[in-house]
Amino acid sequence: MRFDQEMPRGTVVPSIWDVLSGGAAVAAGARQLFLSGGALAASYGYPDIGLLDIDDLTGCVRRVKSVFPEIPLLVDVETGYGSGDRLARLVCELLESGAEALMIEDQVATGQSVNPNDPGLCEPSTMWDRIRRIRGVAGTDIQILARTDRVPGVSFDQSVQRLVSYEEAGANWVLPVFLESRDELEVLSREFVDRLFVITVAGRGGYVPTVADIEMAGCRAVLVTSQNRNAFETLKTVYVDTMRRDWPKVRESQASGAEIHSLLRFDRFKGKLS
Repeated sequence: MRFDQEMPRGTVVPSIWDVLSGGAAVAAGARQLFLSGGALAASYGYPDIGLLDIDDLTGCVRRVKSVFPEIPLLVDVETGYGSGDRLARLVCELLESGAEALMIEDQVATGQSVNPNDPGLCEPSTMWDRIRRIRGVAGTDIQILARTDRVPGVSFDQSVQRLVSYEEAGANWVLPVFLESRDELEVLSREFVDRLFVITVAGRGGYVPTVADIEMAGCRAVLVTSQNRNAFETLKTVYVDTMRRDWPKVRESQASGAEIHSLLRFDRFKGKLS
């Protein structure tokens, strides 16, 4: 199944970081999922600066796809996890695991765009090579979302040209991060008709696209990437009640065993375990 199959314009794609978060998103009605690199790193106790290994990522992908094989998954592969050969290995393993799409970004190293000491992007030719390497391994079996971030010294026009070149290299869709105004979104919507993704994080200029803005632009999809922080607050509330010995309240807020059983599809093991 393609990631964009039955994906109308403006489709909301929530972020996940494990099977349980994926199950919760599916139960809420999500029909596509985004495995966030930052959220996955946080689940390991790491900052989002490229400390994960390929096996950390692909292991999570396999677990999610084993439970939800019919839900298309977009995987954040950061800057490709190293050399071109390592990127090729990663793409091979994503294909084997059943991932339908990946997002790759044009930084030199993961987290560089938000590093206050050394913000920057790689040369467009480096990103071109990454995309061409992915296409060389996967053909059309994996769809590609190419991301670029606005950093000091990179103008809006330069960002647009980067995305145009990434599309020429073989990307299916493009994602600009840190837009500064609705006008910029309008320009991008004309340049990348039906191929534009947006992300719901605040830009450096304070601009966050509204639902009306997204509809105006005809964006293909909206990535929502803060669920791990939302989940942390919810979990903290449960643990506060736990530590206060308010166990009836804790139990009252629990999902039932039957709901978890159904949500995570435990029946897939029926008759297979002894």
